[in-house]
Amino acid sequence: MAYRLLLGGREAGSHEVQIEFDRRAYGRVAHPLTEEAAIAASWEAARSSNPRIFNGSKFRLGGEIATENGRVRVRVGLTDYRDYLGTNRHPAVATLAADGRRDHGFEGAHLSNAVGCETVLVTS
Repeated sequence: MAYRLLLGGREAGSHEVQIEFDRRAYGRVAHPLTEEAAIAASWEAARSSNPRIFNGSKFRLGGEIATENGRVRVRVGLTDYRDYLGTNRHPAVATLAADGRRDHGFEGAHLSNAVGCETVLVTS
């Protein structure tokens, strides 16, 4: 598989990236605005308007991306599409992010922060 990893505006090698995976340590922290019932209601509303959507596991950005000694450290947990809709798409997402920063030192603490693969096609 061909890919390029950009680090600080330059191409980097995979030896310069460290992935730390821990489902518990880097999982989403519960918040009163996004308790299970609220997430379930959001999910059911989305499914009602689009019966084709389905839930599935995704990796989650579980902390700030840190650079140490020329290496990048990425902390990864687990989430899913359902939690993404109930947190990152919540009307009070700015409050969730501010509370995460204040209480846990990370804006994404209360958010799903699903990590996906994306691309942009540029044509002439």
